[in-house]
Amino acid sequence: MLSALKHTSAALAVRGLLLIAFAAISAVMPELTTQLVVAVFGVLLLAAGAVGIASALNGRRQRPQWWWPVADSALTSVVGVVCMLFPQPSVVAFAIVLAAGPLAAGFMQIWAAWKLRHETCGAAVVSVSATLTLAMGGLIAVAPAVAVTGLLWLVALVAFVYGVLNLVLAVRTRAIRSSFRSMQVIRF
Repeated sequence: MLSALKHTSAALAVRGLLLIAFAAISAVMPELTTQLVVAVFGVLLLAAGAVGIASALNGRRQRPQWWWPVADSALTSVVGVVCMLFPQPSVVAFAIVLAAGPLAAGFMQIWAAWKLRHETCGAAVVSVSATLTLAMGGLIAVAPAVAVTGLLWLVALVAFVYGVLNLVLAVRTRAIRSSFRSMQVIRF
């Protein structure tokens, strides 16, 4: 039990320090951190595409439409390579895709408010929601770098809090280990 607590507290402390370091680097150098995150994402997409291609080719005898998963996985790999080679434009493309969701939702909410205008008093609430959603999507589309940096700072804040909590837990498990050690039974 003491050995497990020793290793647990050390792992928690290291994880906490790494998360706090990530948060600090993200706060000080958000552009570099964003590009590195996109590059790592590109590596993940490349690996996912390679695994998908291998899986689809392996099962081509069982599936008559085996080339669809191969094409999908190849496209995933190409996007991964593009993210690795061109991280800055990939960040802008990500922000534009990120803006598309609120813009589409805002337009659908406007349509819903228009349909509800004679049936219920909720049309005004839906209209306000649509306006806020469209504003958010518009801001992301107009200033994609700011939106991505804000998202990165939010991730960094969560990483910082999680890192501090890991350090607190590491200290507490170390204290528990010390109390166990002091409570060991004296043998005669």
